[in-house]
Amino acid sequence: MRNVRKQQIGWAIALTTVIALPALTACGAAPTGRQPATTTSKKAAAQYDPNDPRLVEPTPTSWNQDPNDVPTNIPQGIPTPPPATDPGEIAVSAQANTAASSPLMAVTGSNYRQISITATLKWTKVDGASQYRVSRSDDGSERFVVRSMVPGSYTAFRDGGGFANLAVGNEYKYLVEALDHSGQVIARGNDNVKPLYPLDVPALKGPDNGKSAGSLQPVLRWSYSDADGRAKEGPDGFYVEVFSGTYLVPMWRGYRQGTLADSIMYGDQPDFYPGTKPAIYTGVLQPGARYTWTVTAYKTDTGNAMTAKAIAKSNAPAWSFLAGSAPTQGGK
Repeated sequence: MRNVRKQQIGWAIALTTVIALPALTACGAAPTGRQPATTTSKKAAAQYDPNDPRLVEPTPTSWNQDPNDVPTNIPQGIPTPPPATDPGEIAVSAQANTAASSPLMAVTGSNYRQISITATLKWTKVDGASQYRVSRSDDGSERFVVRSMVPGSYTAFRDGGGFANLAVGNEYKYLVEALDHSGQVIARGNDNVKPLYPLDVPALKGPDNGKSAGSLQPVLRWSYSDADGRAKEGPDGFYVEVFSGTYLVPMWRGYRQGTLADSIMYGDQPDFYPGTKPAIYTGVLQPGARYTWTVTAYKTDTGNAMTAKAIAKSNAPAWSFLAGSAPTQGGK
């Protein structure tokens, strides 16, 4: 009887191991501060979660792909070719992104801000690399902690955001190492970023939310001021966007340079941010149709989107308006 009992316990332990081991393996992340064990590409592939939001497609189309980012259509800087590198080196480009929004402002008037502070890394592809090891130093020193093992088919990675927000004003150094199938380092490169402080959220002023704009070229107004109505310092300028009311198709985007900017007429293009391409589309507003609009405060550390190492933006909760005069009942 005792032998039977021991045999049953042994089966239970074996069964628990069979069930628990794959679950633990699927987690795939090494504990903070530990170097992940060298492994072959087939075994390493099992550690990658394709739905991991930190994995960025090799050619991301917009900073707004970040799930914690504000839902706008702000342009990226004009892309520049990576610098030439010697064998054994990787050209790494890191950029910090500080995004703020106030989802409760339009409903409750609360000034609570939702903030996401991330760093996006891009690097040149290395022939023969089966994976890339991304490490970070939080004080700019050479003491690196592994952040992730990235599949060899990816050349970008996003760090931070949510409960893991980066710290504003802190300088981070990132190291990217290319590993071959045996786990040996065949190339490496690094870059630094220093996130900007979050911007306050602009307040929309008019046309009144949900009301008629009284024109097919309405003047869109906002404010960026303190409790006493004094203009604050912070953003380089403001992007204003209008979308169709039903499917949120972009209709127009304009930019006003300067902290004191507070209005723009639909369809105007008075300014454009250095290092970006100005928007060239303007949809014709239809009388009585409903449209959605928002304003985004925007700032970079260099004043030029092409050379910026850090970007900050804050997005106002969207309002809507009716173009022209709303049609009356019976067409009268």
